[in-house]
Amino acid sequence: MQLKHLSMDELYDKEEETFQRIEEGDNSGYYPLITVYEEMLRRFRRERDTESMAYVKEKLVDYLVRYGSYMKMKKEKNNNDAFSSLEKALELNSRLPIAHYRLGFLQYRKHEYLNASRCFHQAITLQERSQKSYMLDERQLYYAHLYAINSELHLVYETHEKMGRLNMKDRYDPLDSGDMSGLYERLLDSDAYLANHAFVKRTNEEVSYCSKEACEALIDNPDSNTFYLYFGDRMVEALFADHSVDLSHSDADILRYLVLKSSDKPLDRIELSRLQNKINPVANNTLSQVIRRLRARVDPLGFSNHIVHTDQGYSIDPLPGYIIMYRHDDGVALDYLAE
Repeated sequence: MQLKHLSMDELYDKEEETFQRIEEGDNSGYYPLITVYEEMLRRFRRERDTESMAYVKEKLVDYLVRYGSYMKMKKEKNNNDAFSSLEKALELNSRLPIAHYRLGFLQYRKHEYLNASRCFHQAITLQERSQKSYMLDERQLYYAHLYAINSELHLVYETHEKMGRLNMKDRYDPLDSGDMSGLYERLLDSDAYLANHAFVKRTNEEVSYCSKEACEALIDNPDSNTFYLYFGDRMVEALFADHSVDLSHSDADILRYLVLKSSDKPLDRIELSRLQNKINPVANNTLSQVIRRLRARVDPLGFSNHIVHTDQGYSIDPLPGYIIMYRHDDGVALDYLAE
């Protein structure tokens, strides 16, 4: 039955059903959840219920920004879905630095430098006037400036190339061949820097930055005693003891938290609700179900026994050497990833 034919109570039931799918590790649950929120928002607008409308709008924006890449695929990211989801989020709330930043990044990768430049400048301008949860972290803000400069350098270079094809006498050319040669070299250097710092690489000892190629080289030649979690451009992959599994985004986020933070702050109902973008703490049985499913998914790695329960919650023990890699632009920056 189409959502428009459901009662409000049935829409709330549908919301709970899709939450259940996501908790079970099905990324494709994000798409029906977003459509439920869109229908709820239409209803509340018609009823002029401003309080409910504001609440649902905030939830809808958050899911569009965080999980738009997984709109229709179970485990694979899709840049077209990410692009349309970010645009929808900005139609609902234009003051989202992280959404402008991610749109700029997607356009930069498609060589649409004019649009990319506009997006990066919007992200920079809005940085001080946004909700904290949608602000760029320090490194993202730094990259926003670099990408903005590089976008404009690409535009200058492309414009000069087009100008060179004009067959006009006595024309004024503000850039001679020497200027363009230097500009092109700087452009190549800047693009190389951005490519070589595209991914955050976290280990037991340090935080560093590397290229996509460097990440894939590590994944292709893993150390069997090291735990790897790689948030790639299409999939999230976990490796340990010469085995690998593909994970859903929700499972990978929980596993990332357990590895990075649970020694200081075990995963409990409050932390899980924050990871799952819920206002109220999840039930105890929900937490135990989520962990049981996660253990089953990482069992082929021989890693399930590393997830242990204490009075405070769940943590990793013993914690092996680990390497976790993810794009610096990938979604909203989470507090537990702060350097």
